[in-house]
Amino acid sequence: MKNLFLVEYNVCMCYSVIAIKALSHQGYPLSYELTTESGSQSNEFAIDHSSGVVDLLRILDYEKDPQQYHLKVKVIENGRPARTSTVNVCIQS
Repeated sequence: MKNLFLVEYNVCMCYSVIAIKALSHQGYPLSYELTTESGSQSNEFAIDHSSGVVDLLRILDYEKDPQQYHLKVKVIENGRPARTSTVNVCIQS
């Protein structure tokens, strides 16, 4: 299952698209990583490693850029042992 989020036409760079929130039941600090579905670094979106907020890095060109971006957000619980969880996100322009 993917979570679908929309980016409206003509939004500026640094626009916050979504905020991924996770909880550690043991109270350990969490960090967030963002990759494309294929595992590479995204050129269009970035994530704040401590808050989980996903921002737009550049203005999207709706005539040339893809209509959908398939991303993965990995949440890392920095405990012992370290645990991870991944969520699939689809951002539609």
